[in-house]
Amino acid sequence: MEDVIRLFESLSVGKNQIEVLEQLKAFFVALPAGYLRQHAPNIDFRDVFECLKTSDKKQVQLTCEVIRKICKNLCPDQVYLKYKDNYLECLNHSEPLPREVILEQLQLVLRAGSPNVMTDLCQNEELVYKCGSLIGDDELSVAKEAQRFLFLLVSTDCGKNLFFKPSFCHHLENVSTRSEAVRLRLYELFVEISCCSEEYLNLCLGANLIQPLLAELSGQDLLVQLNILELLRSFSLHRHTMLYLINQGILDQMNQAVATRNDNPTSNFLMSGITKLFGVVAHLEPKAVLHKYPAFTSFLFDTITSRDANYLSISMETFGFIGETLEGKVALSEFGNQMDEVFSVFGSILRSSSNETRIRCINVLTKLFDLKGQVESNDFLQLMESWFMKLERKPFETIVNICKQPFEELRQPALKLLSVLIEQPWCQHLANSQPGLPEFLMDKAVEPNQECRNTKYDIVAKLSRSPSAKHIFGEGLSKLFQEHFREGPYFFRSQADVAMESRQ
Repeated sequence: MEDVIRLFESLSVGKNQIEVLEQLKAFFVALPAGYLRQHAPNIDFRDVFECLKTSDKKQVQLTCEVIRKICKNLCPDQVYLKYKDNYLECLNHSEPLPREVILEQLQLVLRAGSPNVMTDLCQNEELVYKCGSLIGDDELSVAKEAQRFLFLLVSTDCGKNLFFKPSFCHHLENVSTRSEAVRLRLYELFVEISCCSEEYLNLCLGANLIQPLLAELSGQDLLVQLNILELLRSFSLHRHTMLYLINQGILDQMNQAVATRNDNPTSNFLMSGITKLFGVVAHLEPKAVLHKYPAFTSFLFDTITSRDANYLSISMETFGFIGETLEGKVALSEFGNQMDEVFSVFGSILRSSSNETRIRCINVLTKLFDLKGQVESNDFLQLMESWFMKLERKPFETIVNICKQPFEELRQPALKLLSVLIEQPWCQHLANSQPGLPEFLMDKAVEPNQECRNTKYDIVAKLSRSPSAKHIFGEGLSKLFQEHFREGPYFFRSQADVAMESRQ
C-alpha cells in the first residue's frame, strides 16, 4: 500500500501526471476488494482532483477513471463529505466527463440515503443549483445524469423541500429558456416526478410545473406537440395523473382534434401521438374511453377496417393494448359487427402481408386472446372462440403453418400465440384435429433457437396440466405430454420417436 500512497503523493509534484495516473489505474485493478477502503483514511485524494486542472484531454479522462475507481471502492457518503468542494469544481469543469462523473457519484450519495449526509447535501445549495443548471448542459450525457440526480433528490424528504422552493423552481424555469430541447427535458422530469404519487402531482401543480406543458398542446410548433403527446402518454400510465388529464379536458381536446382532422391538415400529423395517448388511457379505463370519445373510437376501427397504410400499425397496436386486459376485451366485445370486421382484416393480414405487418398482427392477437388464466369462464371462452372464428375459414391451420415456417422472427411470435390459445378447451379440440401437431409440439430438435424451444415446451407444459386436455387428446397423448413436461425443455427426441410413441 506504501507504493500506492507514494504515487498519490507524487501527483502533487506536478510532473509526469499522466504516467502516475496510469500506474494508479493499474493498481486499482490489481487491489483486492475492500483493500482501498481499509487504507483510505491514510490517503488524501485531493491531488487526484487537482489533476483535472489541465487542458490535456487525455489527462482529464485518466483522472476521471481514477476518481471512478476511488469512489467505487469507498463509501459515497464519506467521499462526498471530504471532497464536496472538489465535486463543485468538477461540476464547473469545461470538459463534460468530470461533470458526468460527479453527477453519477452524487446519485450514489442520494441512494445511500444517510440522513446526516442528505441534510448536508440539501443545505449545499450552490452545488444543488449547479446540478439543476446541468440539466441544460450541451452534452446530452451530462444533462441526463443531472436529470437522474434531480429525480433522486426530489424523492427524498429534504430534497423535496428544496426542489419545490419557489427560488429553485424559478432557477429551473430560467434553465428551460436555453433551448426547446432543454425545456422538453425539464417537462420530462416534471412528468416523471408527478407520476410518483398524487402528492407529487399536487406539488408539481402547486409549483406551476405541469400547466405550461399542457399549454404547449395549443401552440403552433407541431414537433413540440408531438413530443408533448409522447410525454402525456407516460403521464397517463398512472391512474392519478390520467384522471387529472381527463378532468382538465385534455382528452376532449384530443377527441375534437380527431373529429376535425380532415378540416385541419396539421391534426393528421399528430394522429399517431393522439392514438397512443388514447390507447394508454383506454388500457386503464376501456369502457369509459371507447364510449365517451366516439371520434377516437371511430378512427380506431376505420383505420383498421380500411387498412389505412398511414395508421394501420399504430391502430393495431392500440387495439392490442386496450384488449390486453379482461375489462378491455369486454369493452371491445360491445362493438359486435365492427369487431367482426376487425378480425376479418387480421385474418387477411395473417394470410398475405409483409412479415413485419404479420408479426405485429400476431402480437396483437396474442394480447387479445390471452385470458390471464381465466380459462374457466364460459363467457370469456365463448367470446374468444367467436373472435377466433372470425379471422378466416381455417384460422388454426393458418397459425400452425406460420409456426412451422423457417423465419425465426415470424415463427416465435406465432408459437407464443399458440401458447396463449392452447389453454382454452375449444382450441384444444382444434389442435387435436390438426394432423401431426402433437408430434410437432413435442419435437424440440427442429426449433431454430432456444426461445422457440422454450415456447414449445411451454405449450406442452400447459397441455400436461390442463384438466380438459386429458379428455380431449386421450390418455395416450396426455401421458406423453406429461412425460415431455417432466423431461424439461432441453431433452431432445427425434420426430420419428415422438410419432412412434404417439401411435402406441
